[in-house]
Amino acid sequence: MNSGGKILFDWHKNARHKRRSGPSEKAPWHFCATHFGARPFPFPSRRRAGNIEAMPRIAMTTFAVLKQPYPHLSNEDFNALEPLVFGASETSPGFIARATAIDVADTKWTNFGRDYGDWGRFEAPSFYTGGRTDDTDTRASTLSLWTDLASVKAYAYGGLHRQALRDRRRWFAQIPHKLYAAWWVADTEIPTWSEACRRLEHLDTHGSTPHAFDFRQPYDCEGRPQSAAHSPEVTHV
Repeated sequence: MNSGGKILFDWHKNARHKRRSGPSEKAPWHFCATHFGARPFPFPSRRRAGNIEAMPRIAMTTFAVLKQPYPHLSNEDFNALEPLVFGASETSPGFIARATAIDVADTKWTNFGRDYGDWGRFEAPSFYTGGRTDDTDTRASTLSLWTDLASVKAYAYGGLHRQALRDRRRWFAQIPHKLYAAWWVADTEIPTWSEACRRLEHLDTHGSTPHAFDFRQPYDCEGRPQSAAHSPEVTHV
């Protein structure tokens, strides 16, 4: 799903990120938004003996390619369903925030060229070779933050999003690449679109590792592999 005007995990020292107010600061808010507007959302934290202990969290990116550009009539149902699906994610347990453009949109469908503030300027993975204008853009991508992987999975395979997954073959082309990647980030870290693309490309090339993983072979925040039941592919979160 398009996470621009329409609105849809790292301990490595070379990760590109910007920092916002931390949980122990005066205003521990991350600004998250929906298709309909924006609202402040507090970073979750664990209190211990009167202090706030920071917790790592999950970054999640998804990527898919539509059979036709967004304005095509075949995407009419998809475009109508999109804000409803994203609205459902906003109230899902474990959801923290989603990358949302901060500039004034001069395009309706494409996110290319748009500024997402601390999340960086929009980018697509290197394996995307489709269009980059309103009339030609076919990529659908998201970038979001969650408290844990279980919360992402519960949302992805439940409720309205599950219904959308059942219909995904109506709208999306089959591509020989990974459709999503997850990785751990520090409590004050905001992943960027550029990092999300590199993580997805790493998973696509090397398979699931602590650097980028999926539901089928997840890792904990210390890089230890975790068992997981078989999961179908996720198109969007």
